[in-house]
Amino acid sequence: MTLPSSGSLTLSQIQAEFGLGGSNPISLSEYYRGGSYVPNIAANNNIPTSGTISISNFYSGQGRIVATLTATSNFANFNLATAAQQVLGWNQVTPIDLTLNINSGVVINGTGSYSAQAYGASFVIPNFPNGSIVTINNSGIIAGAGGLPIWLGGRTDAYISGSIALVVQFSNTVINNYGYIVGGGGAGGHPSQDLRQSGGVDPVTGTSFMGVPQIDNRGGNGGIAMIIAPPDLRIDWPRIYNYGGIWGGGGGGGGGQYQGVISSCAPPEGGEAGYEVRAPGGGGGAGQTYDPAYGGYFAFGRSACPTDGGDQSGFGGLGGNSQNFSAPGTGGNGTTRNGANGAVAYGGAGGNGGTFGNAGGAGGAGEGGLYGTGGGTGGQAKLTASGTSTTVVQGDTRGDWA
Repeated sequence: MTLPSSGSLTLSQIQAEFGLGGSNPISLSEYYRGGSYVPNIAANNNIPTSGTISISNFYSGQGRIVATLTATSNFANFNLATAAQQVLGWNQVTPIDLTLNINSGVVINGTGSYSAQAYGASFVIPNFPNGSIVTINNSGIIAGAGGLPIWLGGRTDAYISGSIALVVQFSNTVINNYGYIVGGGGAGGHPSQDLRQSGGVDPVTGTSFMGVPQIDNRGGNGGIAMIIAPPDLRIDWPRIYNYGGIWGGGGGGGGGQYQGVISSCAPPEGGEAGYEVRAPGGGGGAGQTYDPAYGGYFAFGRSACPTDGGDQSGFGGLGGNSQNFSAPGTGGNGTTRNGANGAVAYGGAGGNGGTFGNAGGAGGAGEGGLYGTGGGTGGQAKLTASGTSTTVVQGDTRGDWA
């Protein structure tokens, strides 16, 4: 809205334009530029910041834009300022009193740590112009992306961890949560640390593992549900009123370890008979999350005696996924293969993913092998920047609340 540039102008019109306050009877001294009600923007340059003030100073003056957005369908990588610009034509300069209603059944999720959003979050409330107010009424689901196994994503170790659901970078924000704000679950760990050097081939992409750096077989950590990180570090802001669930993502289960079996044939280099055949454990399960997360990994053991005893390698199964607030993903079982002289190589089961805010289980052992490493840690429900604090009213939170 904008006040007229000439002609009749009343105190009531001024109060309505800068409409979040002002007492009655109306006093112009409440409406200095840069004060509680009049934003300090170019359109209001004729309005003084102190001293003499008159009605004529308010010609062409502009208050906050008052607008409401309603999310009726699913979104990924949602930025509130960008949405206001695209849908409302907001110029990102004028202060705005913006309300976002997220309807029941709507899901806002993300693409994980490799997205361009702040912290890789699914939903970002960036810093708005001074004088703005943001209100979020969430009856849907704001969910972090589930961790993505490295070999499926072709990325780095960090992406096995679940991602953050919501980042709040603007202090003057009120969140009324009637639905769920949930960090992404961690992906299951790789069944073994050293199989990438074995020369095996990815069963899905056909990519050789040879020369690929070794990776840890620990499950991925669960993602944080909410990070509060406003630049001005106001005390008691933003304000969170939680009537639903705010849950950190579950940690992914650890991968099972391989086991050794002795073959009767000599290794290619000669020497005494006997050669280790590795049967990796199963992939770990995905941590509990709304967003479907891939579980563990496939992995191969390579036999040096392909003609003796048939197929002598085993491989881990893909851990189960978790979605729609179901149980965490189950650990994949290592496949059994006939080894030399009829021996059987058993792979261990991967660990199960953790429930919201909890770590996943350790991976199982292959026969004769070591136990797999533990699952990732559960995600925090809320993490706040130093110097800030927030108010929470009732509701269900799982995971550390910092």
